[in-house]
Amino acid sequence: QHFPSVAGMVIFAHLVETGSFTTTARRLGVSKASISRELAALEARLGAQLLLRTTRSMSLTEAGSVFYE
Repeated sequence: QHFPSVAGMVIFAHLVETGSFTTTARRLGVSKASISRELAALEARLGAQLLLRTTRSMSLTEAGSVFYE
């Protein structure tokens, strides 16, 4: 079985709460690239896209909303 990492879950929660990769990275003291990598790994482990991302915005998918709850 593939369990999500705690780091990935914490990062995902921060992303949902802040709505920003930059703010999340700043709060956690890591790079935006590492935030992106952890989110991608979390989504791969879960087999679902959690966030819809564009260069200017991000929103929860239905799967992301369920996982966040």
